[in-house]
Amino acid sequence: GFRGWMQDYGEYTPPYSVSFDGTDGLEMHNKYVILYQNTTYDFLTKKYPSSDPDTYAPDFVVFVRSGYTGSQQYTWAHWTGDPTSDWSYASGLPAQIIGSLTVGISGMPYSGSDIGGFQWYVTPPPSMELWCRWAEVGCFSGTMHEQGSGSGFGNKTLIFDTPEGTRIWRKYAKLRTQLFPYLYNTAHDAYQTGLPVMRHHLLDFPHDAQAISQNFQYMFGASFLVAPVIDQGRTDWDVYLPEGETWIDVSSQLKYDEKRGRFLLGFTNYTQGGRTVKVSAPLDVVPMFVRAGTMVPVLDPRVMTLGDATDPKVITMKRLQHLLHLWIWPTEDGFAQLQFYDRSWWSMYYVQYEKHWMIVFNDMTQNRTNILQVSAPWTS
Repeated sequence: GFRGWMQDYGEYTPPYSVSFDGTDGLEMHNKYVILYQNTTYDFLTKKYPSSDPDTYAPDFVVFVRSGYTGSQQYTWAHWTGDPTSDWSYASGLPAQIIGSLTVGISGMPYSGSDIGGFQWYVTPPPSMELWCRWAEVGCFSGTMHEQGSGSGFGNKTLIFDTPEGTRIWRKYAKLRTQLFPYLYNTAHDAYQTGLPVMRHHLLDFPHDAQAISQNFQYMFGASFLVAPVIDQGRTDWDVYLPEGETWIDVSSQLKYDEKRGRFLLGFTNYTQGGRTVKVSAPLDVVPMFVRAGTMVPVLDPRVMTLGDATDPKVITMKRLQHLLHLWIWPTEDGFAQLQFYDRSWWSMYYVQYEKHWMIVFNDMTQNRTNILQVSAPWTS
């Protein structure tokens, strides 16, 4: 678990209200948001201070839905409020991506939405298709949380109501868990630079006008380009690949071993950026590309929880901390690299005169075994 909570409300003060010092509601309207969050921050920072302020935030998490100029100094996690359980671009699934990307540009590194939505007064409760597509967005958000409650006419459905929904949820929950080392590395970048986990293309490709115009695809950390399907009934999707990079299609070749909960990399081809491609996107697939030359650290697929457990049948991250998997997508000339937050590093080269590939590394964790998967034409 973690210290903290979901801090609801706090958006504003009513215009007819009066604060303790006599300030009327109109003047206090936006300032109240900052005071609300500052009070929580001061209390928790005093109780749970950071052990290393240069490296880590204080040891708690409060995620909020309100915000105003200056909120970033008191809160670093956000969710998008009470979305409608539909495909609406105004307040449904697509709108949550825009909300998270916008707050990320504003300096809030972690953002997510209520998977499944929260309100269904003018539309039916969420369909299984909507649940699954929203779970895919959640996997590639700053925070991933399922919303089993809400309000509307009739009972809310759940993603676990059907075997297919349960299977897809498990697939993306397993992927999210296995990506923890990558996310933890991304979190260190966020703390040091302010770059969010979900990155609008403006942050990575500021000179590519076509990339900047994309509002529903984004970088997930430094390596992955994610383009979730947000329209009902679609089984393919257009993805714009920003110029100046060579991209590899991950999603169409990523095989999921349901029995073992593991993922196996495949390879299609190298695609130069600056073009739009159409990719297959059945219900259990979210379109995803990776920059060529990337190494991604992941957990062993047997890990069931990041926390501790008393039941010996529950496999914890700590229990398998001696294993680190590396997913590798080298460039066409065989190069890939990874810099880790703890000063560990790995580099892959093609040694031309010996006609073989070589990996050199400096793993700062002693006695840790590295398990490699390489996605390249010569491994297909």
